[in-house]
Amino acid sequence: MPISEALTMLWRTIGGNSLRGVFLGNYDLIPLDRVADFYRNRMADQEGEEISAAEERLPLWKPEWIPVFSNHRTSQAFVLYLDATSGLLYKWSRYGENNYGTDTEELDSLSTYLEEVADSLEYPAMATRDKPGLIDGALVWQSGIEPGQKDQWEPVAD
Repeated sequence: MPISEALTMLWRTIGGNSLRGVFLGNYDLIPLDRVADFYRNRMADQEGEEISAAEERLPLWKPEWIPVFSNHRTSQAFVLYLDATSGLLYKWSRYGENNYGTDTEELDSLSTYLEEVADSLEYPAMATRDKPGLIDGALVWQSGIEPGQKDQWEPVAD
C-alpha cells in the first residue's frame, strides 16, 4: 500500500514523534510506533467476527486506511485517517459516528489539510474550520477547549 509523499515527509520532518495539539481541533500527530499498534489492533478487532450485511457496508477498519491524527494523547477513540486509495483524510470513531460511508466529514487531501492549518495560524481572522488561540501561552484550537477553559482562551491576533 503506497503512503502519500505528504505523509512520508510529515513523519520524516518530525522524526516519527508526536506533535500535540498543533492541528485543527487540537488533534495530535500519531507517532509512528503508535500508528503501527493502532493499525494492527483495528485489523485484529475484526478477525473472526461475524459481520452482518449492514456492518459489511461500514467496516471497523479497512486495510488501506492509515491513522494519522488522534484527538487525545492517550486515547485513539477518534482519529483522522488517510485513505491510501483516494488520498483523502476522513474522521473515524470507534463508537461509529462519522465513519467512512456515513455522514463523514471529508477533510480534503493531507496537503490541503496541512495548508489550512498553516493558513489558520498565519491568518487567524480568516480561519474557517477552527480558530487558533492561546491558554497560558500554549496553542489551543477553539473547538477543543474544555468548558472550564473558555474564560482563559484568547484568540491569536493577525
